[in-house]
Amino acid sequence: LSLFDPESAYRMMTEINRRDQVYKAQFFELNEMKQGLGEMQAAGEGLADRVAGMAAAADGTALTEELTAFVGQYNEWVGRFGDSVGAGGLLAGTQAAEVSLRALRQSIENPFHGAAGGIDGMADIGLEIDARTGRAALDGERLRAALSSNPEGVLAAVGELGEH
Repeated sequence: LSLFDPESAYRMMTEINRRDQVYKAQFFELNEMKQGLGEMQAAGEGLADRVAGMAAAADGTALTEELTAFVGQYNEWVGRFGDSVGAGGLLAGTQAAEVSLRALRQSIENPFHGAAGGIDGMADIGLEIDARTGRAALDGERLRAALSSNPEGVLAAVGELGEH
């Protein structure tokens, strides 16, 4: 009450408390994202390990299942954090969150996966990211066609994706 303008002090303290809550929520969400990113890294490494053990002459069913599982996990990750990072989300404008989300997408869209084996990235074998939703999709027909024409290149590309 001894302040010249107690209303201003009240508004300032209200804003400080609001920001404190937002920062705590962002910290929690970033920690969740860090854990999810570690899970995606483990999924990629597991994919690379399993693909390394596949024979190029295989029918492609096992590879399709592995890629489908990876796509599912990627889409869960994007679904979990995409809204948080998007406009109006808790992590909107947070560089660490935006970079993490983009880095995974860029890994899948990298046109150099499989280049040494004659494959022009994952899109060449049917694994693409929808530009509007940010979700991945696997085109089974394109994967089968790529496997029939260049099975070694396809396995190399998937292995490189997993390692990356």
